Amino acid sequence: MEKKGLDILSNTFKPEWRDILSRTPEGVKETSLALLKKHKDDALMDLQPIVLTQIVGSSEGVGAVLTEFVAGHPDRSILDVPRYLRRAMEQTETGRNAVVEALIKKYPDVLNAPADVQRKLSKSELGRTAVATELIKLHPDVLSAPLQVRKKLSTSELGRNAVSEALIKQHPDVLKAPPDVRKQLATSSHGRNAVSEALIKQHRDVL
Repeated sequence: MEKKGLDILSNTFKPEWRDILSRTPEGVKETSLALLKKHKDDALMDLQPIVLTQIVGSSEGVGAVLTEFVAGHPDRSILDVPRYLRRAMEQTETGRNAVVEALIKKYPDVLNAPADVQRKLSKSELGRTAVATELIKLHPDVLSAPLQVRKKLSTSELGRNAVSEALIKQHPDVLKAPPDVRKQLATSSHGRNAVSEALIKQHRDVL
């Protein structure tokens, strides 16, 4: 997006242009940054809800609002932010991660957390990693874990890597592993690296 001469908050910026911007991630971010700059000397939490929800449309906006909120309420977290604002924050990766971090702190036993909390954890890689970490502790032999556990492990990179590591131990010559094993290895970075290294070694040996 061309930023030079672009003042989306000016009266000369047409409403229909703002409407178009509001429908794109880049436009939402630009609006957030412009409002953040405009209100840099103001108490953000005192702004109107409609303005606040626009400000938290960027990671920078989420950080600024959350920093101010926690500074004024040191014993609280993003979970205590007004619900309308938290929902808006969760539209950004920074906001989702901040919510997940707070939920993990509040419910360290993530596997037994309330259903609505587990749903939120499942929506971010950070949350899925936290769940996978606990599942691996409970089922160190991941290949023998119940199907439901394997399904949950497959949703995080940590879980997929754990399964790949176990498969490689079973099939050290990954290039000769059964097709279904090769397929599983391809779903994780650890598995893909193992296959790539084996292919490179094989061709070097041939040469």
